[in-house]
Amino acid sequence: MTSNAMRLFNYTPVLFLFNGYWMLSNRQIFENVLNQLESSTNQMTSAHYWSTLFDFTQASPMLLISMVFLIIIILRAFFGDKMRKWGFGISNNIIEVDENLPNFYHALKLSDADWFVKEGNYLRENYNFTFAN
Repeated sequence: MTSNAMRLFNYTPVLFLFNGYWMLSNRQIFENVLNQLESSTNQMTSAHYWSTLFDFTQASPMLLISMVFLIIIILRAFFGDKMRKWGFGISNNIIEVDENLPNFYHALKLSDADWFVKEGNYLRENYNFTFAN
């Protein structure tokens, strides 16, 4: 994996938590709130408003957890060096990612390369399927 992908993976839990909150707070499913349309040219509202954030529902714990994670990410982004200096770092280990990986076929042992070629031939002959060039 590249360093850029590893850096972006820090934000995926927060995005999924907010998405989960949005799905779990769906008023149409859980509260039978329907937004009728007066005509087919109007857009249906989602019944998700800023005021519904303060309603205590089954989705409230997920919202609280996602807010805490968001605060942690903001603190890490702006005050990461000071937090590590004070001992609030997540890890002291620096992840080293080898981005100059060799060619797949040059990295394989000869026995594994032979098996890989035979497997490819078998799939091509019996199933008309190839998984590698």
